[in-house]
Amino acid sequence: MSIKKGEWEKLFRNPVLIVLAGIFLIYNFILINDNSDIKEGLEETNKLISQVGYKVDENMLKKLENMYDEKMKDLNELTERKLHKIFESMDEFLANKDFHNWTYEEKVFSKEDMDLINQLSAINLYKNITPEFIHRIESLDSEKMAESNINKYGFK
Repeated sequence: MSIKKGEWEKLFRNPVLIVLAGIFLIYNFILINDNSDIKEGLEETNKLISQVGYKVDENMLKKLENMYDEKMKDLNELTERKLHKIFESMDEFLANKDFHNWTYEEKVFSKEDMDLINQLSAINLYKNITPEFIHRIESLDSEKMAESNINKYGFK
């Protein structure tokens, strides 16, 4: 028993292992800090999902569409007041050549305004992408996939 204990002690006192563990911890810390902005996006997404529901169906799509229309109205009031412009869609607003100037250089929009823009961007993304996901999920053929995996791994 003392031999095993001695070997474990040697292992944990090995300077190479200590240096590698330190490098690993520093690398993880850097990765976590670099990706901390993802947390904010997830909070926004979770709020959105709690409002429209977890089940992806026609009801959810209608709620998304209603939320989009409501927020788009708010955005147009904001842009008409600050930029003297009205936009047909969020895509048009984001694609505008002056968008970068408005948001980053001239800082036309306040933090609250940017929150509205970010919320509307998330709603727009889900509104546009959800029908494609529904189509993909409905087109999956589980029987064909199972047969393919059985043949692939040689099960009989």
